[in-house]
Amino acid sequence: MNEIQCRHCGHRFDDSQIRCPHCRTPTPAEQERLAAGAKKRFLYAFVGLIVFATLMILILPRDS
Repeated sequence: MNEIQCRHCGHRFDDSQIRCPHCRTPTPAEQERLAAGAKKRFLYAFVGLIVFATLMILILPRDS
């Protein structure tokens, strides 16, 4: 196993851990995984908003 150095506090720890045991800062690999999840949730929310807006445009009555 390799050791990595925490970007936040500078302590060294085993790379099999996902967070620094001293300050709980995520490792770079964990940060990438979290960012990918956030991007996916944003995309789902954006598509849902577009679908909702389109349905409201089609369903709500219009003034004639």
